[in-house]
Amino acid sequence: MRRLRKALSVRLHWQGHEQAATTIDLSAGGMLLSARSIIAPGTHVFGTLVIPNGPEMTFEAQVRWAQQADKRVPALAASLNRMGLRFDSAPAEAYYQLLSFLWKRSSSRARAESIEASGALR
Repeated sequence: MRRLRKALSVRLHWQGHEQAATTIDLSAGGMLLSARSIIAPGTHVFGTLVIPNGPEMTFEAQVRWAQQADKRVPALAASLNRMGLRFDSAPAEAYYQLLSFLWKRSSSRARAESIEASGALR
């Protein structure tokens, strides 16, 4: 499954709790998040993906795995606590449209960087 590296804000809700997180990467089947604290694997969450200047997208997912940062380095904990989420059901079509848009944009940027690196634009 192709993954797209993109940092977007996410709000997670589960069992009466709420937590902010940031995406590390996105795919058609789920997402990788970094967060201040981890949520136990197997937990079902309701999430909202916040798109700058765009609609918010809601989803339901299950935490498939979680990796806690080394607590001896508290300043890094928020960026090193990671969780893999798998969607319980397909998110709204807008999510897939977002992925498609971001893929096309990242592919165009990669091609331009490749051409520039090869000296073709000199």
